[in-house]
Amino acid sequence: EMPLVHAGQTLRLCLRQCLPSEVQNGEWFPISVGCRNEFGLWKRDEFPCSNAVPLDLEVLSLEGQPLEHRMEVDGVMDMEASGKLNFAVRLWLTEVTGAFLLRLKVASHFEALQRP
Repeated sequence: EMPLVHAGQTLRLCLRQCLPSEVQNGEWFPISVGCRNEFGLWKRDEFPCSNAVPLDLEVLSLEGQPLEHRMEVDGVMDMEASGKLNFAVRLWLTEVTGAFLLRLKVASHFEALQRP
């Protein structure tokens, strides 16, 4: 039987619910993330490492440049074998620019990811 997640596939982080269309400085908003293969499948037994995977959240301009900000997180930003993660964030942007981007990725300091 072929596993749902195997070394030939790329795992992806995806939003499990839409982000709010508007957020005020200092306002909490929820972020719900999932980890899936390219077919949208996931199986807990095939999580690619023995420990939780830490994630980082970056705040960027529409041009992709980092924005000065302060961030507070309610919850832990570690993806576990369930492939699901929920936390809340509030941001204070130094310069309120209107629209901005959020980039969620595996933390750069994390090197223990083992592919199945």
